[in-house]
Amino acid sequence: GLGLRYNLFAGGRTRKNLQNAQISKEVSQLQRDQTEEQVLAAAVRERSNLVLLQEQLGRDEQNIETFQENYRRTEERFYNGKASSLDLRDAQLALLNAEVAIANLKADLLQTSLRLEAIKGRLLQSP
Repeated sequence: GLGLRYNLFAGGRTRKNLQNAQISKEVSQLQRDQTEEQVLAAAVRERSNLVLLQEQLGRDEQNIETFQENYRRTEERFYNGKASSLDLRDAQLALLNAEVAIANLKADLLQTSLRLEAIKGRLLQSP
């Protein structure tokens, strides 16, 4: 005939499954917390870098005036015969290096700013 079978000892398996589910939930929460801490640390690091780069850019932009003035004076001295072409080239090279350093700082500043915005979730993805 017809028979019905029911496992009376399924409660142990159900309890074990519930415990495993609870452990999985706790692990997921810990991973989420760890990820949040990593994102926060990255944001703080990028913000600090941003401030440092802004300060460095300000100093370098002030220093560029010194390099420009040095080049102008060396150029005058060169035209008056009191400086060699090497002196003029050195002043020109120093000015050029200062301008390149500023351009590099601006690029670094932009990259850092973009990384910070990406961390904040504000950076829009372009299609």
